[in-house]
Amino acid sequence: MIDPVAHAQALEQARRANERVAAILKVADEHERMVKRLQKMHAEALEGYRVETSKARRERDRAVAQRIIAVKMAEETKETLESFMAKITADEILKAMAHDLSEARAALQRLEDDRRTLADVAQEAEAERNSAMRARRGAEARLAEYERRAQASGGHSGSRGLLDGSTMTGIVEQAKRVCPLVIFTLDSGPLAALDRDSSAGPMRNKLADTLATMQDYAEAKSLARATGGAAGPTLANLLTYTRAGHGYLSAQKLALKESDQVMTDRTYAAARLFAVPDDVDAAGRVPMCAHVRIGSGKPPAARLHYYDDTDNTGLIIVGYIGEHLPNPSRN
Repeated sequence: MIDPVAHAQALEQARRANERVAAILKVADEHERMVKRLQKMHAEALEGYRVETSKARRERDRAVAQRIIAVKMAEETKETLESFMAKITADEILKAMAHDLSEARAALQRLEDDRRTLADVAQEAEAERNSAMRARRGAEARLAEYERRAQASGGHSGSRGLLDGSTMTGIVEQAKRVCPLVIFTLDSGPLAALDRDSSAGPMRNKLADTLATMQDYAEAKSLARATGGAAGPTLANLLTYTRAGHGYLSAQKLALKESDQVMTDRTYAAARLFAVPDDVDAAGRVPMCAHVRIGSGKPPAARLHYYDDTDNTGLIIVGYIGEHLPNPSRN
């Protein structure tokens, strides 16, 4: 007969054994699934490694190929340079460089020449404009003077009709107003002294003739330049102008230079050095050898010394009016 208690105990033991077996089987199943997951992950990692390795290998091969090409190009360039250098010498290289430098300097010089030419043209145009303006102001001044003194010309016309001062200084002051192309830098002392001479009247007339002729000559030359025409031989200088019959002054009264004996002597030459405006000469003084006899051959034998700058500024500068300057026959 079966013992119920023992039987129950045996069943309980069997149940527990089954539970342990089931637990073991469950663990075994979990382990198997984990193994499969690990195998899958390993396979995926291995495949990724293979892909990356293949990609890296291709990139490496491409980089190697590029380096090989670069090396070949460098070698070819080196060979080309070596071949070129073998064909030329150092002297030829220097000559080529010198040629390029020479061309650059020549181009720079051409640019500088062009700049100077433009500057000269601009300066010349400015000088012509200034001359035209001075001529215009002179004409306006003379017109105003004519209107004011319509009956006071004494039979003379042009600038000469307005130069009728009662003293040498008075005539010069009138000329400053109506002869704008004649500039005075003279010392007034020698000029005023001439009025005390008995021949002052004829000298005043000759001075007026001279200054009016100078103004007309300078004005005609400025007008020729302003209109773009050639001045011509008649306007070469004051002497050629008077020889052509222009003005109020006899050509016999004019001399464009002094004798060699005078100009080679330092004392005589220095006595003929007179002031001029800065735009005529930056030094402020020039020799004035050209002169006009406004007096007779007897003392004081008055002379007017001037500098003709009509080819540049359009002006005539009067630097001296007075008794004859020292020379070998007058000391």
